Amino acid sequence: MTRPALRHRLEYLALAGAAAAARVLGERPAGRLGEWLGRIGYRPIGIRRSIVEAHLRHAFPDRSDAWVRATAAAAYAHLGREAMALLRLASVDRQELVRRTRVSGLHQLRE
Repeated sequence: MTRPALRHRLEYLALAGAAAAARVLGERPAGRLGEWLGRIGYRPIGIRRSIVEAHLRHAFPDRSDAWVRATAAAAYAHLGREAMALLRLASVDRQELVRRTRVSGLHQLRE
C-alpha cells in the first residue's frame, strides 16, 4: 500500500482541525471561521477559482469582472459557513436538533 501524499495529509489535518474547531466554538464564531476559510480558499489559495469564475461569466455574460469576482468570493464564504455548520451538526444530539427544527407547511404536505 502506498503512503498518502503530503498534500492529502495536509488536507486531512486541515479538515480535522476545522472539525475540532467546529465542536468547541459557538455557532457564530464557527460560522465566521468557516467564512474566513472559504474566502481564503477563493483568494489567495484559489481552489478551482478560474473554473468558478468561468462558469459565472458563462451564466451571466452581461456582468462585469468585478461582479463575477465578488459573487465567487461570496459563494466561497457561504460554502465555508455551511461546511462549518455541517461539521457542528455532527456533534449536536437528537434533542438539540429537534429543538432547533422549525416545520413550516406541514398541513399542505399532509393534504
